[in-house]
Amino acid sequence: MRAVYELLGEVVHPDQPLMAVGLDSRGAMELRNTLQEQLGLDVPNTLLYDAQTINQAVIYLDRLLMEYNSGGDSGAGSSAGGQRSVHTSENVAAAAQPSFGLLKTLRYDVC
Repeated sequence: MRAVYELLGEVVHPDQPLMAVGLDSRGAMELRNTLQEQLGLDVPNTLLYDAQTINQAVIYLDRLLMEYNSGGDSGAGSSAGGQRSVHTSENVAAAAQPSFGLLKTLRYDVC
């Protein structure tokens, strides 16, 4: 994930917990803000506490985008900034596999 690389200055394995490689709460909020801006969705403040790895974050964000694109309304609404807010209490690790399009967009291969 390019944003993770830019924050930490190193390539992180997609299944490695981000907090274990040095992402602190300030960095987590910075990453969340970057993702929110790039995706145009209201990403929960707790994203990187609920989804602790790149893979878990991708799965969560993929579901968020699919729900937004399908017009689903399970807890969805519009925030004041014009971004659509979609929140779920489901366990991110148990979510379905993400689409390859989102994986390509969010993961970053530096080599």
